[in-house]
Amino acid sequence: MLLGATALSGCEWDEGGASDDGPHPLIGAWRTMSMEVYIEARDDRAGATRALAVSGDEWETTLGLSPPERHFTEDGLYETIYRDAAGREVERSTGYWVEDGRGRVTLVQVEPSAERQELRFTMQGDLIAEFETWVDWNSSGESNDLQITSQRRLRASELAAPER
Repeated sequence: MLLGATALSGCEWDEGGASDDGPHPLIGAWRTMSMEVYIEARDDRAGATRALAVSGDEWETTLGLSPPERHFTEDGLYETIYRDAAGREVERSTGYWVEDGRGRVTLVQVEPSAERQELRFTMQGDLIAEFETWVDWNSSGESNDLQITSQRRLRASELAAPER
C-alpha cells in the first residue's frame, strides 16, 4: 500500500508548537527505513496482529520497491516518491502539509488523487522521525490498522536523480 497525503501550510517550530525560532524539523528529504502494520489495532499495538514488518534492506524483496522518499518544504508542500527495486520512479504523490504544534501532521494529497492523511510524529534527534497513522491496510472499509514508519533525514549527496 502506498502512502499519500499532505497539508495546508508548513510552520516554524519549537517543542511547544509554532514559533519564529527556525525551520520545522520535518523540512527536508526523508527516506523510510522501516515499516510495520498492525491489523485492527484499535488504540495501540496490544492484541493486534502484525501483518507486515519491513526494514530498509528488505524493501526490494518483500515489496518490490525501494524505500520511499518524502520531501517536506518550507512553503507547506510535500512529495512522496516511490521507486521500483531498480530505482525507476513508479509513483509520485504531491500535496500540502500542516503541523498542529502537538506532533500531528496532516497531509492533503492532490496528485495523483485527492486524499487526506493524519500522522503523529516524534523526532528521535535531528535525523530520525517516527510516523504513526491509521490506514485500511486489510481493505475492511475501516481505517483501524496502525502503520508505523521510521524515516531518516537524507543528506543532499543521498538524493537520487529520479528516472521518469
